[in-house]
Amino acid sequence: MLLWIVVAAIASGPGRCGSTEIVRIMSANITSGDHSAYEDPGIRIFQALEPDVVLIQEFNYEGGTLREFVNRAFGSEFSYYVEPGRENIPNGIVSRY
Repeated sequence: MLLWIVVAAIASGPGRCGSTEIVRIMSANITSGDHSAYEDPGIRIFQALEPDVVLIQEFNYEGGTLREFVNRAFGSEFSYYVEPGRENIPNGIVSRY
């Protein structure tokens, strides 16, 4: 199930408003269990929606390293963080920022 939220964030300088920026935030749980593969259909969902920030449940990747997954699904300019202490089915965040 995907939850898609579009958030309008206002960038502001000291004491005054700047331009409006749209930030696309996505929540995803597109695999099941601790043997997550993120096969091509799931990766294509990420690519098609072009999110800026993704909150991922069950953030494992058996097809390689998480860095390889993030590069493939989102691009090498994205960063990621995985919840510590939850080796089997951790939550994670992938972000353009």
